[in-house]
Amino acid sequence: MALTSPPPRPLSELLKLRESFHGSTDEDHREWIETNSITAEELGMLANATKSKRNETGKPLPLFPLEMFAVPTEIPRTALFKTRRRGPRKPIMWEQIDSRKDIKIEYFGVELDNHLDLDLWLLVISIARGQTAGSRIPITLTGLLRELGRAPGGKSRNNVKLALDRLASATLRVEIKRKDENFQFTTSLMNWGIDKKRERMFVRVDPDGYMLFENLSYLNFETHLQLEGGVTKALHLYAISHKRGEKHSQPLENLKKWFGYDGRTLDFRRAMIDGMRQLEETGVICEGKIYQHQEEEFASWILNKK
Repeated sequence: MALTSPPPRPLSELLKLRESFHGSTDEDHREWIETNSITAEELGMLANATKSKRNETGKPLPLFPLEMFAVPTEIPRTALFKTRRRGPRKPIMWEQIDSRKDIKIEYFGVELDNHLDLDLWLLVISIARGQTAGSRIPITLTGLLRELGRAPGGKSRNNVKLALDRLASATLRVEIKRKDENFQFTTSLMNWGIDKKRERMFVRVDPDGYMLFENLSYLNFETHLQLEGGVTKALHLYAISHKRGEKHSQPLENLKKWFGYDGRTLDFRRAMIDGMRQLEETGVICEGKIYQHQEEEFASWILNKK
């Protein structure tokens, strides 16, 4: 039976505990978390409460077609959103996550999954298209649940709130290389809160991360929601982050690391075969296969042009 985290304590109680922290280093923070048994979900709640007062704005986010969703091209090439199994999530304090050599991300926050967390972030990016980065964009839980294809019950609403907190807890130190240019910046993934004056929920995208949105890849979100399995979803995002009509080949071990998969290689191989089958059936890729070259297994496919 999978382990589950205990229900998070009320935010008011957590904020009182937060007042007891007087350290200045990551090690002090780690010790405070362990001493007070702070769970990953509670850490997300605290991080969101801390960042909700920020009001800086920046450039408008790209305005892409309504029928498409977008993701910063570098993100699917990292293990930021993990193909994780059920169980308690761990707090992560400035650990470098697995990624391609041209991308380096050090991560602080709650372990993220490539199911609800990723789907919700993609939805927030879509909602924010064309809006000024950092501006408060009104949302409703009912609207989020509808777009995610989830039931409108209390459990689903609570799960989405917890996922919003996890995304709000995420802070990244990013180094990316694009052609002959190198970029370094620190950013959060997003923030959410409640505008007490208007009594409306809102989301906002950190303007400090605008550089991520200058290189986007596009996907059909309805297709993505219908895919089954974390490996299949990771493969979908990774595939659409490359050029269409061209064959892409990568060692299975690389994909296993970049998808954040911590199970057996044999199980990952099976999941990749199933994932390529699903993506071929939905018309995303063609000619998907696994082959061996110099004692190493590779996966290859062609991303369809449409």
